[in-house]
Order: sequence, then structure tokens, then C-alpha cells
Amino acid sequence: MPARDARIVSVVYSGQPLNNTLLDRLAATVGFRMLEDQLTVGAQYLSVGKITRTNRSKPDEPALVDDGFVLVKVFANWRINGHAKLDFSVDLAAGRGGTMAG
Repeated sequence: MPARDARIVSVVYSGQPLNNTLLDRLAATVGFRMLEDQLTVGAQYLSVGKITRTNRSKPDEPALVDDGFVLVKVFANWRINGHAKLDFSVDLAAGRGGTMAG
């Protein structure tokens, strides 16, 4: 069976190959454990630069360019006992213009 490119199956760019979606990104996670490792609190940061998509089957079409975005997640995990765990998180997203959506 010949190999096939993976393709995006939802949203605006449906059907375009994933290798047309090269991303410049930076990710970091910082967390702290306390109370004998039963409580963890932390934050995650993801920054994705400008997104440029091309269409290999129609190379003469102009590339689609979207602004980058930032995702920030604040989280806490509490291991109550060996059978129960409580997780809490808040996710925030911002476009390069700085508009936050939660």
C-alpha cells in the first residue's frame, strides 16, 4: 500500500497536508509539588508564531497566512488519597493582538 500524507480533517484548512503547517513555537511548563507530593500547582505557556499554509496540489495559489497565538494554562492537581484525585485548570488563549479568550 503506498504511503499517504496525513491531512487536516476539520476547521478551515480541511484536506490540506499537515506538512504544509510548519509552526514556529515555544513551550514551557513550570510546576511545584508540595504536601508530600499530594498537591501540584503550575503553569504552562505555548507561543505559536505566524502560521503559513500552502497547497501542494495548487502551487500557484497564494499561501494562507494567519497570525500566531499564545496559550496559557494555570493548573492544580490534588491527590486526595490512593483512589481519588482532584484536577483544576484555567486555559487562556490570546491572538497576537493581545485579545484574551478563556
